[in-house]
Amino acid sequence: MKDLIYTFKNHPNVGNIRGKGLFVGIELVKDRLKKHPFDPALDLATKIKTIAFENGLICYPGQGTVDGIVGDHILLAPPYIFKESHIEELIDKLSLSLDKAISFHPHSRHQGLLNLFQLKQLKHHLEFSFLKDSYVESKKPFKV
Repeated sequence: MKDLIYTFKNHPNVGNIRGKGLFVGIELVKDRLKKHPFDPALDLATKIKTIAFENGLICYPGQGTVDGIVGDHILLAPPYIFKESHIEELIDKLSLSLDKAISFHPHSRHQGLLNLFQLKQLKHHLEFSFLKDSYVESKKPFKV
């Protein structure tokens, strides 16, 4: 899980990552440097769980890690059949899910910036536009 830590250690909304083996907890904060938690009314951990599930990743949400009321986190507990080849997929799906969930909140530091989810959508759109233009110019069928 070194790759997971390396990928998210500087994420502006990840306060801490800890665990043992494949069992990993990720603390979610409004500001990584000051460790201010999100407002519990946002129910951020549950939103991330829902979006992650839509992206094909199961994670477990939790709240109240600071004082029993505030403080969001998610827990990753992959199955025993998890292989090293799955790590990149887990990181991609988690990154998309975090960025998509957090970009909806007005108090996140992502406001006004393109997040990873939006960049991947833009990349897909540009690739599709390029392929479409190439097809129109060549008038030949192509495979996508």
